[in-house]
Amino acid sequence: MTDMIHKNSDRPILSFVMHGRNDNFMGDFLWRLGTTINIISRSAKKLERLKDIEIIVVDWNSENPLHKVVQLVPEAKEITKFIPVPLEVAVPAQKDTHYPDSIVANTGLRRANGEFICQTGSDVLFTTSTLNSLYKERRAKKEPWCIQD
Repeated sequence: MTDMIHKNSDRPILSFVMHGRNDNFMGDFLWRLGTTINIISRSAKKLERLKDIEIIVVDWNSENPLHKVVQLVPEAKEITKFIPVPLEVAVPAQKDTHYPDSIVANTGLRRANGEFICQTGSDVLFTTSTLNSLYKERRAKKEPWCIQD
């Protein structure tokens, strides 16, 4: 297990970056976001890799902030950082749309500290098996841990 030790223990190996707004988009968004974050963090904990992962959530102009209402398990609270984008910043960025995806995503990407970054939807599930497969692939090739399309 010595190859699991990261050169800089303060920097995670992988950042998951996602975004949203507390507006119940397409059904129960709060439940979907919470489930995604909780599954990633529980999977990382099972693999003893919680310290190697961070989750960044950009909260784009929510009237009721996501960090106050999303239900997270303790391990998710340890590794999740919410980036609130207030009305005075969001509105000028919303020239042609009420939700400029690329600007919102870049807000999180710029704040990610991971050696590798996974930009993902707020309702994509990364199970223990998925995270373990990524780790095994990294070890087999002796390459950095990353996700490629």
